[in-house]
Amino acid sequence: MLAQLLHAYGEAFPLVRSGGLFVGIVGLAIVAGGLRFGWRNAILGVGAAIATTATAVTAARFAAPFGAPTLFQISDLIAAVALEGAALAWAIPRFRPGGERAITLAILMIVAVHFVLMAPAFGPLVALLGVLAAINAYAGMRFGALSLRAIWVADGALKVAIGAAMLVIAS
Repeated sequence: MLAQLLHAYGEAFPLVRSGGLFVGIVGLAIVAGGLRFGWRNAILGVGAAIATTATAVTAARFAAPFGAPTLFQISDLIAAVALEGAALAWAIPRFRPGGERAITLAILMIVAVHFVLMAPAFGPLVALLGVLAAINAYAGMRFGALSLRAIWVADGALKVAIGAAMLVIAS
């Protein structure tokens, strides 16, 4: 019964496994950046490049057992990424005067919201990730005593956990 439910998730959201791979790899890069905090952006950049390559190589194979994603799912993914890019282009110069903490938390919040927008493409797990990541970013905004490193690592850990769940959910 559980196997049927998990397979049905994959049929409803054929992109879920490749999305999970991407999110999990980026999450690992974020966690690694927490270990070398001064290098976190460079580590994240390398992780994103690896995640993009790995996803490009495996996406078709991961989706194959479940069929092709719908045009709506593909459009949703493209729109969510485009909106994220536009929001980042707006937020980075706006929050830069507030310093490293302000800009980092704004970026984490924008990324979190873009995950919620991706729910039609990847399913409720990515929406859950978005909500939890937004709560994490908001906690950093609301409680200045929380260390930026701890918020960064928590964000990465959420991405690793939910990315892994997305990767194996339909296997």
